[in-house]
Amino acid sequence: MDVLKEQVLYEVAQSIKKLAYTYAPKRTHNLARDIQIFDEHIKQGWVEVGNSRLASYAVFVHSGTGIYGKHKRRIKPKNKKALRTPFGIFKSVKGQRANPYLQKALDHYTNSGALQKDLKRAQKLIAQEIKKKLLDHNLTSRA
Repeated sequence: MDVLKEQVLYEVAQSIKKLAYTYAPKRTHNLARDIQIFDEHIKQGWVEVGNSRLASYAVFVHSGTGIYGKHKRRIKPKNKKALRTPFGIFKSVKGQRANPYLQKALDHYTNSGALQKDLKRAQKLIAQEIKKKLLDHNLTSRA
């Protein structure tokens, strides 16, 4: 039964990973390609979908920076008078808007009916497993 639970958890995570890939920005495809399933805690009943350290900038894409980030302040240089960018020199920049691609994938998965469909399929698998165990138990107890 535990193997079945782990299988269902992994399949749900796989569905969310596919959706996250579609929502992730793809300028270089590095961020989208790096979306992974972290299943170290699958025995405890949970998995994570996200980016590894290979795309260390993923948190900035997902949460935003500058006025769009958690501190809500423009980005200013710490020890110089201006910031040099490929587009010129600036005293400060607004930052990058958030693109919560992982949250969008989770919301899409839960609101589109895909979660309900997967749960119904899991119920059928569990029912089949219980039926099989009951039949095996009846056959062995009569012998």
